[in-house]
Order: sequence, then C-alpha cells, then structure tokens
Amino acid sequence: MDEFPGFKKRTEWFIENRPDLVENIASINKQGTGRRRLVSLVNPAKLRSMLRYMLDEEEFLSPYGIRSVSRVHKDHPFVLKFENVENMVDYEPAESTGELFGGNSNWRGPVWFPLNYLIIESLQKFHYFFGDDFKVECPTGSGQMMNLWEVSAELSRRLSRLFLLNDEGHRPVFGDSAKFQTDPMWRDHILFYEYFHGDNRGRARREPSDRLDGVSGEAAAAERRVRRRKNFGEGGKGKGEGEESWERCPWQVGWARCTRLLVVQPASLAGKQW
Repeated sequence: MDEFPGFKKRTEWFIENRPDLVENIASINKQGTGRRRLVSLVNPAKLRSMLRYMLDEEEFLSPYGIRSVSRVHKDHPFVLKFENVENMVDYEPAESTGELFGGNSNWRGPVWFPLNYLIIESLQKFHYFFGDDFKVECPTGSGQMMNLWEVSAELSRRLSRLFLLNDEGHRPVFGDSAKFQTDPMWRDHILFYEYFHGDNRGRARREPSDRLDGVSGEAAAAERRVRRRKNFGEGGKGKGEGEESWERCPWQVGWARCTRLLVVQPASLAGKQW
C-alpha cells in the first residue's frame, strides 16, 4: 500500500475512526500472500462454511458446474407465507414450471454460466490473498483437499465438459439429439446457451411437446413462448394458423428462432463460418 499513499491514508483513517464497520470486513488489517490486502464481507470461517455447501454434489455442485439453487430444495422447497399467499422456491434444473418473472429459469436450479464465472473469479481472488495453505474439501465428503485456485480450475473443467467429447464420443450440450451428436455437418459446430440442466448431462428436461431435442432449457423455453404467442397472440387474443409475430416477442425469441432454423435448415447454412 506504500505505493498508493493517498489510498493508504484514507484506509488507515477508516480503520481508526470506523471500528464499527471494520469489524465486519475480513482481513483489512492483515497482509496476505505477496503483501496483498483483502476487503471482503466473507472471513475465512464463513468462506469454509459456504464452500462446504457449494462443493457438495448433493447440494450445489453438479458434474457440469455450480447449480443456481441447491438440489436439496427438490424435496425441501423454501416456502414463504405472506398476507395469506404461499410463495415457494424449489429446485428446477431446466425450464421453469411457472411464469414468475416471465418464466425465467436460470436462477432456479440450472448451471448458469454467468454465476459460475463470478464464482470462479472470486475463488481466484481469494487464492491471491490466502495462498496455497488455505485448502477445502472438493467435492465435499471426498477427502480430497484443494486450494482455492485448484477448486476454481475444477469448476472450469466441469463447465468445459458440457462442450467436450465424452468417453462415448458425444457432447453433453447436445443431449440425445442424433442430428447434433453424429451428423458431421453439425457435431463440431458448438452452440452456446446461457444455462444448462443441473442434473441430466447438461441438457434440458425432456418435454417433447414443449422443447427441441438436444437444446438448452433457455432455447426450449423461448420456443414454447413463441408457440404460445402464435396460438393465442398478445393478451390472449387468437391468431390465424401459421401467423407469428417475432417482433412482439422478447429477446429470448432470437435464440428460439435461430435454434429452429439450425434444426430444420442445416443445408442452407453449410459452409458458413461461426
């Protein structure tokens, strides 16, 4: 901190004059690895407690990354009763089963990529401070100890497995779609979706009437919304057969439209670069 005298002066003033706030900030008075300082609301004890749950494969840790909601809530949903209305949050690993907040699914259980990115980045920053001596069990209950950088690398590997070929020569992101798994025109053209099934090999829950085989929960949910607008229009009004108002649909429709074109018109895209 000597290289930043102004910042050092303000930090020392804060430590001296606001002890009521400093006591809730982890390690602001301590130097870590490489004389680094850490400003965090999570102290080492809290961090270990959080990671014990996050790295538990029965809770947040899936074979393909961190779930956005613990799998425990599949059998034990969180229920809040307010003004005679019962609100419930349970574990939904793929498409949302309700229309709360527009039916958005990514925070209800799937492996959500933005969330995983922030977790990995935070673990690396904690490692910069604590160094290699701070280790946790990963996965929880395995007896295998890792430092925080190694944990971040393990999460990165799990996320990568969504797109890499497995022992069967298949990519989990494509699910059971024979077209994407085996067709030489498609098998190496990897699509990206924002969230993935929290349990079932990274693919969306199988709902043949509502989803496209082998695509993510996000694309399937968007396709379902398109179909609903096609059949009922805006505000529940009927529409003619085959009429679709793409411009009226939310941004997610772009995923659905693109996905459907990829599925039904592969020949028209042959040779195009991605």
